[in-house]
Amino acid sequence: MSIAPNFSSFWSADVHPNKVLHVVIPPQAHATLASATISPIKDNQDARVVLYARVNHGTEAALFPFTVGHCESVTIDLFFASDDIIDFYLKGAEIPVQIKGQIFGDYSLQIEEVDPQQE
Repeated sequence: MSIAPNFSSFWSADVHPNKVLHVVIPPQAHATLASATISPIKDNQDARVVLYARVNHGTEAALFPFTVGHCESVTIDLFFASDDIIDFYLKGAEIPVQIKGQIFGDYSLQIEEVDPQQE
């Protein structure tokens, strides 16, 4: 069965402290990163956490800074092409960040959480 060219679905994942979220875009598909969110917690209020991304083993890019202790969310339209490999990771306070987006032309992404000490 083939997928209609305009087919899209949503994806979501959590980026955890001290881990790398390794995401692979399937062949003949593309995806977007649409938003990132942190939940308010009482620990480490006013600490900062920054979401980073590295595409195809290139230069790291700081995407979003968040202030811990506040309910913060950002919206973006960041495009990833077929066969892109994206590593998402955090620097700063130890709080998870939820990321969400859309995938076009396929049903799912390949997502794996990796311990950076074992890479």
